[in-house]
Amino acid sequence: MISKVGVTRVRILSQFLCLFTLAMMAALPSPSQAQEMERYTTLNLIVPSYDIQAGETITVGLEQIIAPHWHTYWQNPGDSGAAPNMTWTLPEGWNAGEVMFPAPDKIEYGPLLNYGYSNRAVLLQDITAPLGYDGSPVDLKVSAEVLVCKDICIPEYDDFVITLNDPARAGDANPSLIDEARTTFPKSVNFAATYTEKKDTFILRTSLPEAMNMDLINDAYFVPLPWGVVDNAAKPVISFEGNDIVIKQARGEQPFDDVDEMLAVLTLVTDKGKAHYEIIADLDPDYAQMQAQALKEKALTQKTGTSIPLEDNDILAPSLILTLVLAFGGGLILNLMPCVFPILSMKTLSLVKMAQHHPGHARAHGLAYTAGVIISFLLVAGALIVLQLGGAQIGWGFQLQNPLIVAGLAYLLFIVGLNLAGIFEVGHGLGNVGNNLSSKKGIIGAFFTGVLATLVATPCTAPFMATAVGVAFTQPAAISLLIFAVLGLGLAFPYLLLSFAPALQSFLPRPGAWMRSFQQFLSFPMFLAVTWLLWVLIQQVGDAQLFSVLIGLVAITFAFWAWPRGAWLGKLVAIISFGAALYGLPVVAKKMDEGARYYQQTKNLTLGEEFSASTLDYYLTKTDRPVFVEMTAAWCITCKLNHASSIDIDATRDVFADNEVAFLVGDWTNQDTGITEYLHSFGRNGVPLYVFYPAPYEDGARPDPVILPQLLTPSLVEKTMTADYIEH
Repeated sequence: MISKVGVTRVRILSQFLCLFTLAMMAALPSPSQAQEMERYTTLNLIVPSYDIQAGETITVGLEQIIAPHWHTYWQNPGDSGAAPNMTWTLPEGWNAGEVMFPAPDKIEYGPLLNYGYSNRAVLLQDITAPLGYDGSPVDLKVSAEVLVCKDICIPEYDDFVITLNDPARAGDANPSLIDEARTTFPKSVNFAATYTEKKDTFILRTSLPEAMNMDLINDAYFVPLPWGVVDNAAKPVISFEGNDIVIKQARGEQPFDDVDEMLAVLTLVTDKGKAHYEIIADLDPDYAQMQAQALKEKALTQKTGTSIPLEDNDILAPSLILTLVLAFGGGLILNLMPCVFPILSMKTLSLVKMAQHHPGHARAHGLAYTAGVIISFLLVAGALIVLQLGGAQIGWGFQLQNPLIVAGLAYLLFIVGLNLAGIFEVGHGLGNVGNNLSSKKGIIGAFFTGVLATLVATPCTAPFMATAVGVAFTQPAAISLLIFAVLGLGLAFPYLLLSFAPALQSFLPRPGAWMRSFQQFLSFPMFLAVTWLLWVLIQQVGDAQLFSVLIGLVAITFAFWAWPRGAWLGKLVAIISFGAALYGLPVVAKKMDEGARYYQQTKNLTLGEEFSASTLDYYLTKTDRPVFVEMTAAWCITCKLNHASSIDIDATRDVFADNEVAFLVGDWTNQDTGITEYLHSFGRNGVPLYVFYPAPYEDGARPDPVILPQLLTPSLVEKTMTADYIEH
């Protein structure tokens, strides 16, 4: 049996292959030069009448005739695929309604289950003329797109033009086909229906009218419109209780909080065939009351300021001096982050050359670097404070929740890597740094190196730093900015100390040929950082948008290669290439919302289930199970190291299983107000955060939650979950 993770990998691989195929198709000869490609759908536009008056509505149909063994998709495609799309170009005042879909079939494909159509399907859509329409002939244009799949998936397109109120087209109308198509649509009914969840199971209860003979119903199944509320491939369990049909199916990944309306197609199977009904289910009142009570208790806790005990590296309400000490220590530790350490090494490399002959310039570079770091910290913190005062639910590292910033940072680090590798030189390069120390460019370069160090350091919350950041956002703006300035000073301090301490400089190696090799070696951590950022980006916007950024990286490389080749032609080609690279950034920005939906639909957890306030409340109030909550993000390196070394391992899995621990994962890669509120409830503004809720006492009350340190070990996780929490 293939796991959910395997299913997701199959989906992502198939989508990548489709993208690669489309890219290759773009390079093929045009239809005039090559044989037309075989199609697997025939698309026809059905028009019931070509006569329309002002304010009237006609219903048109998109007929899909599908090749044998191929299929297209419903509006919720299931585990893979994409819904058909109709894009109209209409004169001013004309309106196209929502696309209406016939009842879908369940289509099994290996471990996946999709919802869609085989053989033939007709989609319907209403077109309304404006009240001021004068009845003259008018052209309406529509572009239709369907994804047709078998072993591979192929997007197919057709363009149509309808000329209404043209006497020559009157004979082309076909109202009977529209009437026939309506018979395949689910009947909209007012059946009383509720939904809820229990122990990872989705439960739909539908009450049928007394007039319906339950004895004639042989089987029933449903297809939900909201994506992800059920595990599509899981086998449903159907039971009949009086006039109620109860369908149970394994729960999907979509939290109920994110479902606006639970629409579903309920299919009843009798000896005469299938009858389809469109139902709207309400959240079960008992479950809804439980959610409301949880929100009420949470609001009361925040209002009364109920404190939560913190352990290990976390200190409750520390003094300002202690907070500044923790901020300074957290800044120091940030230098060891994989993205920051190469930058510190690069600056130290330049210091080796400077310290021998220009100690004054070394100190100036140290001050400029420190200024770049501290000013950048103040700007990021100031923006965060202003946004939070405006009501935004964001926290530390919020800038990397924006895919545009992630893509831009990938470009920047890639350019730094190319420079270190020797693809191009800035000025005379590091090898001749000593000859240019008096230039203004060197000081400015040191300043912006500090800015770069800040950008790559802020995604994670280092040990000691969490409490300092949490306290900072509870203080007046002046105190908050002071804390962040000290945090920046901690990050800049190692290089600043080397710049001003000749005694320490004596421990640095002497200049030599090794410097060039070491400089080139430092390019590899930079390229590794770019790889990490691209991985973060694909979590945020999906592989389709990532493609434009990858092309941008190639264009950047080509631009730096072309620049020195030729007096003006090489530079022109370089400018065009660099412009093409920058074009990829607005493409990412334009697709941010679409990418967030892609991410929500494709992410799967290798361990545990997705965090939501309602899920946590369910485990805490309706079960006796202990609960472990992990708050993480794809761009948080500390989070990933902790997860790989101490959580997603066999020993911890065994502890989870032996103690029946419910494991909830909150992914903050993209902005999530629910996770931000949860972080704030523990005085945090960033990830990682690990919280353990022990099992309740015999009287039903739970011990206080335990906050784990930000650096985990397997033994620490096991000790926390197996400790004997004595009732007070």
